[in-house]
Amino acid sequence: GEMPFEVEEGATGGPLTIALTRATIKPRFAFRFWARTPGVRAEVPEQPHLLFKVGMAEMPGLQQVTFSIWDSFDAMRAFAYRKGGPHAEAVEAVRRDGGFSEEL
Repeated sequence: GEMPFEVEEGATGGPLTIALTRATIKPRFAFRFWARTPGVRAEVPEQPHLLFKVGMAEMPGLQQVTFSIWDSFDAMRAFAYRKGGPHAEAVEAVRRDGGFSEEL
């Protein structure tokens, strides 16, 4: 529930945007979380501004980490939070249903 980094107002970044996410999925929510991933993964190849993406896990199935490189901050945000998009719907569901014990 705390932001571990300071965000500079008006920061636009450099020529690339790197996104690092981490979350621990509550075991009772794991099936619902993983059921949403095919829709998100299906959109990944269609992202012309996504240069690299990899998913990793400290504890497979429950602790998820993603690392991605984008050529544009706006393109990364559009993918992550586009209204009606699979990723935005997954984010909304996990927050609404309390599916993560922690996230960054």
